[in-house]
Amino acid sequence: MDGRLIAELYDKYREEILLYVYSLCHSMEAAEDITQEVFVKAILTIPEHQENLRAWLYMVARNLTYNHSRKNKNKAKAVEKLKHESGVEADISEKVIMKEQYKELYNAIGRLNENYREILIMQYFGNMQLKDVAAVLGITHGNARALAHRARSKLKELMEENQP
Repeated sequence: MDGRLIAELYDKYREEILLYVYSLCHSMEAAEDITQEVFVKAILTIPEHQENLRAWLYMVARNLTYNHSRKNKNKAKAVEKLKHESGVEADISEKVIMKEQYKELYNAIGRLNENYREILIMQYFGNMQLKDVAAVLGITHGNARALAHRARSKLKELMEENQP
């Protein structure tokens, strides 16, 4: 793999991959480690014929995050409990989500079930098309479209609950 291409991919997708991973694992430390691992894996194993590198990066990020979660389930729970109790979680969210208009959306997405949350994170924060989301999740485009529709409906419902 060309070093310039990896550098371009890193510069272009690092923040959105980090946000995506963080949305899955809720630990900034783990998200940073996993994000670095995604790009190391890209250097070592990215397929030469891969048409959609962005979707491939998301798929790698998703797999690495789930592998990490399985390996560190008990440890992650203890760390998250400490972070939540110490108030660090709010600070982390502030640092990760820099744009004010995304805060309310991000909080509402966080209350969705995992399937809905994952598809909306890829769409809203990753600006991915549904065909790419479907490829990452290993589902058909039609299933992705239906899942996204239900997720948006539930998200709208949650956001309307918070309106004065």
